[in-house]
Amino acid sequence: MNGTNRYRILFTLLLSGGLLFSGGCGEDMPGGTANPYYQHGLSLRQDNQMDEAIAAFHKCLRVSPGVDEAHFQLGILYEDHREDPIKALYHYTIFIERRQNDHEDVELARQSVERIQRKLFEQWAFAYPEVIRAHANIGDLE
Repeated sequence: MNGTNRYRILFTLLLSGGLLFSGGCGEDMPGGTANPYYQHGLSLRQDNQMDEAIAAFHKCLRVSPGVDEAHFQLGILYEDHREDPIKALYHYTIFIERRQNDHEDVELARQSVERIQRKLFEQWAFAYPEVIRAHANIGDLE
């Protein structure tokens, strides 16, 4: 191995090591709502850039999975902006499970879950009325 190749390999190893330990893995990322991706998501949402806000909140959760508030924000965005009730339910449910009663937005998330469930049931009942009629008499048999 000649000297040029050695230096090239050494440089590559040093560069790779520097990238690994420079915070690129999210270890130095502030937690909670101080997370810069969370803050950026809030800013984008305020500027009505909803798709970009969704991406920022997802990035927040990738680098800091414990930022429960990002799930709440995603629930709101999927419910109101994307009209994707299944994803909204997913994120609201995670938020509720993790925060229990220790957060002021838990009750809002619960109300949203109930609203989405009612709406989905109504859509399902409208689409499949024969199923509802068929199962309506189950209680009479028990």
